[in-house]
Amino acid sequence: MNAQADQSNLESKRPAALPKPQKTNPETERKSLSHHDYTVGWVCALPLELGAATAMLDEEHQMLVLGPGDQSTYTLGRIGHHNIVLVCLPSYGTAKAATVASHMLRSFPNIQTGLMVGIGGGIPTNEVDIRLGDIVVGDSVLQYDLGKTVRGGKFERTGGLGKSPPDNLKMAVQNLRGRHNVQPTRVPDILSDLLERHPSTRERYARPMATLDRLFDAAYDHVEEPNNENTTSCGRCDMSQVVQRPERPDQHCQIHYGKIASGNQVIKHGKTRDRLARELGAVCFEMEAAGLVDANFPCLVVRGISDYADSHKNNLWQGYAAAVAAACAKELLTILPVGQNPCRVTSQGHLPDDVSQKLSLDKKIRPERLETDPAVSEFPAQSQLSSVVETLEHLGNIIQVSTKVSINFTVSHFGANMRRI
Repeated sequence: MNAQADQSNLESKRPAALPKPQKTNPETERKSLSHHDYTVGWVCALPLELGAATAMLDEEHQMLVLGPGDQSTYTLGRIGHHNIVLVCLPSYGTAKAATVASHMLRSFPNIQTGLMVGIGGGIPTNEVDIRLGDIVVGDSVLQYDLGKTVRGGKFERTGGLGKSPPDNLKMAVQNLRGRHNVQPTRVPDILSDLLERHPSTRERYARPMATLDRLFDAAYDHVEEPNNENTTSCGRCDMSQVVQRPERPDQHCQIHYGKIASGNQVIKHGKTRDRLARELGAVCFEMEAAGLVDANFPCLVVRGISDYADSHKNNLWQGYAAAVAAACAKELLTILPVGQNPCRVTSQGHLPDDVSQKLSLDKKIRPERLETDPAVSEFPAQSQLSSVVETLEHLGNIIQVSTKVSINFTVSHFGANMRRI
């Protein structure tokens, strides 16, 4: 009897069992925003590039339901004050890039800023000492394989001199270049932070040894390994054909600014690379940006140099090149101002619902209402209205309102009353 009592007392003194930890779903713990909250679209062409971009996010957000016809898979998150939409293309090429960009703009109608970030082929010249792992920020994009073949078999390009990024991105780039004149780029620090927060990525995104950065003479072709056993080595190539270049004082990447040549073919020939460089004045080759520009996706192209666009091209530098390009894009976003959502036109040529509501087009818009009606006084500035008008005229659409007042009439009266608003 006493033994049973002692056993009972002993059990009563045992500490209560700790509650089992509840399994949590990381997706449900993430912040959930609306489609209209995202203002930056970030496009990648490779999973390796998407991984580097995702690692740059300060936080990830919950996924959102997409509209009909959009089959893309997005990663949502935030960098600084900017809400970001990340997407990876299903395959290479300008056409795929254009399709994905169009879907993104429909699903996330307030995207103002576009980024095409990933790897590219560098074009080293006497004027531009570009190395593997360096970064190229495009001041224009030219589709070099768009044109026609004329008499004598001559190819004439019809892409013009190239298309520049929108003004807000050009000004942000100028700001960044100015900062780098007095202080170094933050790319090495951002990359170090990535490797510290995600140690498992070190092997994938860390910088290869500088001795593996070899630029061969343009006329010297790669010697294949037996049975293509090692595609990351030039073990059978003649090292006397390596171009001698001065050593850099440190191993940090450098940022170059110039024209980016975009097309639907991979350039893996040194002489062709140099010929196109002379004709185009480009510093980098890639395969997607021209499609984004044609899809009216206002973007800046940032490329990490993973090869020299010659027959010695391999995968050794791709991870590091993808990481430094993503780090450069993040540095740019940290100084890019967060603006109000612009007055955009939908893909069907209509004003977005929020703009239509503010205009209250179902009511009469008289000059005196510009002073008294808050819905009208909140409408964007005249320059944005003019942009809407130009776009609508280009699409051949006429906005019908009950008062039969055209947008041009609104612009003229809005401008006349700017001082009173």
